[in-house]
Amino acid sequence: MTRLITKAALLSACGMLVAVAAMAGVPSAGNSTSPAFIRVVGSASSVPDSIAGKFTVIVRDLGNATIANSFVTVDFSGCPDIKIGSNQLNANYTTNCTNRTVGAYTNASGVVGFTLLGSSWTAGTYAALSCAKIFADGTALTSPTVASFDLDGAGGVNASDLSLWLGDNGTHIYRGRDDYDANALVNAADLSLWLGENGTHRSSATAAVCP
Repeated sequence: MTRLITKAALLSACGMLVAVAAMAGVPSAGNSTSPAFIRVVGSASSVPDSIAGKFTVIVRDLGNATIANSFVTVDFSGCPDIKIGSNQLNANYTTNCTNRTVGAYTNASGVVGFTLLGSSWTAGTYAALSCAKIFADGTALTSPTVASFDLDGAGGVNASDLSLWLGDNGTHIYRGRDDYDANALVNAADLSLWLGENGTHRSSATAAVCP
């Protein structure tokens, strides 16, 4: 009887080890850290506006351990009024214009930072909340809302974009592209942020975008 109990305990322990091993390296949406809102930005003198646009993704597995060299993809295919830059000015990024994605690998600590070049445009169809998707090794982590200070996709952030923002605001229809403070509302606080961004000239150039 004692032998049977010991054998059963060993089999149980082996089973637990196998389960733990299976969890290792598998991205977990619940354990990972990724943003609910992101901004696409422009650049100045070929330097992306990281102050306005940087966000970070931390990939963790089902056992809550960070995953190094996990390929994180930001997918804009569900955002009809957002265009991504064809050249992200970062050699670590992989841009796929056909699928409208930008991806990069996490570092040894499971962390990857993004500052994504892009702009909005008058698409006729506008995205509201959660139009983009962030994946880690094919596992969906989150669906962020996407904002853009450059609303017409030309000439960087300038007075034309202000006119478009005011027009959007006047419709009283929520458009994610105008929500700069990431609170699911578009109001005077967002206008203040747009004015502040315009004054910095950090997005004075619009990126050449994917077709």
